[in-house]
Amino acid sequence: MRLVTKNRRDFYEVSSLLQKSLRRGDMIMSSRAVSELLPKHANYIWNRLMIVSAEDCGDMVTGEIVALYDAWLKTGGPTPPRTSR
Repeated sequence: MRLVTKNRRDFYEVSSLLQKSLRRGDMIMSSRAVSELLPKHANYIWNRLMIVSAEDCGDMVTGEIVALYDAWLKTGGPTPPRTSR
């Protein structure tokens, strides 16, 4: 099964665009990628933001991403997938 975005673009190409544009500081392209991935792949976007911030930005930015994610959940974001332990 092929993963696609809301406009039937290849999910992996758009997710690659998101990561590359974030790392290059290109907010226009990263916002276009996010727009293409929402709402279906919202949890993926949050995970990708966490990874990029942890690898490239440091603790301060990662803490801000966590705070934004928590606020998003409190204001009606979908429940994150449960993992079995």
